Amino acid sequence: MFLRAVIPLLEVRKIDSYLRSKWGIILTPDSPEAWEETIIRKVGLDNYVKLAQLNEIRRNATEFDNHLEHSFYHLIANKPFGSWFHSQRRPLILDGTALVQGICNNLGTDAEILEVGCGLGYSAGWIAKNQNHNILAIDCSDETLETPRDKFAHLRNISFRHHDILTGDLTQNFDLIYSIDGLPAHGAHPIQCFSWLARHLKPNGLLVVAGIHAEMLVNAEVRTVIQPILDRFELGLVHIEPIGGWSGGMDGWLSDMALIFKQGIKIQLSENMRDQMDSIWKKFAHYANTPNRPKDHKTVAHYLGSHE
Repeated sequence: MFLRAVIPLLEVRKIDSYLRSKWGIILTPDSPEAWEETIIRKVGLDNYVKLAQLNEIRRNATEFDNHLEHSFYHLIANKPFGSWFHSQRRPLILDGTALVQGICNNLGTDAEILEVGCGLGYSAGWIAKNQNHNILAIDCSDETLETPRDKFAHLRNISFRHHDILTGDLTQNFDLIYSIDGLPAHGAHPIQCFSWLARHLKPNGLLVVAGIHAEMLVNAEVRTVIQPILDRFELGLVHIEPIGGWSGGMDGWLSDMALIFKQGIKIQLSENMRDQMDSIWKKFAHYANTPNRPKDHKTVAHYLGSHE
């Protein structure tokens, strides 16, 4: 059961151009030192040190701290950081957007779509510009949403709302819910997150989860506690694939596991989820390592689009 269309290479390049021209999301320099110099030059040493300190606290935290996460996203939401700062995650943003667009191409007209953890609205804005569906994009940082509210004020089919899924439900259900690395950091509260997502799907709705909450399902203990939630809401996993590729010198190769669930069916989570993802990644790696392959083309979306 394949519920998405693969986006042709020309469309992948259009998304890439949109991220670069509208947001400044670029391929980062191969040298980590060069990228660090760029950050310091753009934001100043004091802001850079503040960011480094927050990141250090986040890495060493033994449990999820909602206030700490809000402080981090407030810091990077607006100038002097700007959206170019997210260039470090360019392949995940690009590939995640291409994945969601492929699913939207197979939805009926006027579908209701929800993005959870939209950040500055890169993906939601692109989908709204290129689809007739209605999109609600939510994020736990109200300050972060100031930028997309301004940038996309001219679009009537998208709205941005401050909402934390750990604090309560929405009053609406959706045909498609997606979150590209937008759920609580460090894989926090997986039971609460999957329950919330499942509750907000319409009958036969689709759910896309990419990032650590998807990766955690490789662990048998996590699958044991999440499977009853999926069974209760008749939410079956129908497709697995990687997103990501070459990001540049600071992070190198980045990948997330992307899972597509469909409401209305019961399927047991497989023990070989990682193998299914890796089978695509290995083919992508062969494509990416072809001599003279442009570095900014080394993402799974480029690979799939070139073989569409």
